[in-house]
Amino acid sequence: MRSLFLLLIILPACRPDSSTHKHTAEVADSAISFKNEDPELKVSYENLYGQYLHESNTRGFTALLELSPLGNDLSFTVSLQHSSCESNLNGTIGMVYHGEDEYAGFFDSEPCRLAFNFFLAENKIRIDEIGICQAHPTGCSFGGTYVKRKTD
Repeated sequence: MRSLFLLLIILPACRPDSSTHKHTAEVADSAISFKNEDPELKVSYENLYGQYLHESNTRGFTALLELSPLGNDLSFTVSLQHSSCESNLNGTIGMVYHGEDEYAGFFDSEPCRLAFNFFLAENKIRIDEIGICQAHPTGCSFGGTYVKRKTD
């Protein structure tokens, strides 16, 4: 009798309830374009063009970044001059993010990969080397913060 009672209690509990097991796929945030591009959004890089000096420029160490237009992207040249380190690198920055106060882009080549963060309000650009950069001698770096040179 006791086992019959338990059986009557357990059987209804084992029956699947279709209303509680419905799963729907959520739309992932990554489904939104990584480039953050709105067809109505027109981005101008004109205010970024020009020369930028590394914030650590001192006597004997100079790092210069120059940006110029190249279609929908930016062309760059970065130069290092130091007693034990002289190097130049140029290429194209592929822009991937356009925020209200910040833009971001990348340079991807075999010898060197760079990430560019543009701080619009401060007229500064931060360059980060991604991995080992072989475009300059060991002990040197293109990385750091560059401040826009004032034009007269």
